[in-house]
Amino acid sequence: MEVYSKDGTRIGEVVDTLENKAQLLLVIVSADDEEHYVPLVEDYLVSMDVKAKTITLDLPEGLLEL
Repeated sequence: MEVYSKDGTRIGEVVDTLENKAQLLLVIVSADDEEHYVPLVEDYLVSMDVKAKTITLDLPEGLLEL
């Protein structure tokens, strides 16, 4: 699935998911081949369109720089 920010900027592609006790983590690879681990939580999820294979997220500033 392709991942976008709420302003329409492409974040990357989900290549895997990891499950831990707290939440599901999306493993997202960006255009520059960096891996980002993003929790799939209600606070961040704007929309998920399974048919279009897209996820839109509203991430806190700096989360992708961790």
